[in-house]
Amino acid sequence: MTQPPAAGDHWVVEFHFVGDSDPMDVSEAQRLRLFCHYLLTHMPDQALREAVGELAEMYGFYRRLPAPPTPALPVKRVPATAGQTAVRPVFPATEE
Repeated sequence: MTQPPAAGDHWVVEFHFVGDSDPMDVSEAQRLRLFCHYLLTHMPDQALREAVGELAEMYGFYRRLPAPPTPALPVKRVPATAGQTAVRPVFPATEE
């Protein structure tokens, strides 16, 4: 089992991507999720119950927060021009 680094040490974690994915396209959130998986995989068995409890508590807290507002789409103004006008034909309606 890999031991956590001592103070001042650093971990080097390597992920291999399958297919034509560019590793540089991985978002910060995806990198953090991958690192969390790494940490959980390398925790000793006796720490897992505590880790699950803490993560469940965090999940419960964050899922109750309101969703962030969706950013407004940029408005692109296009000048309009009047074209040919057409008169709609009259369609008589009768009650039966």
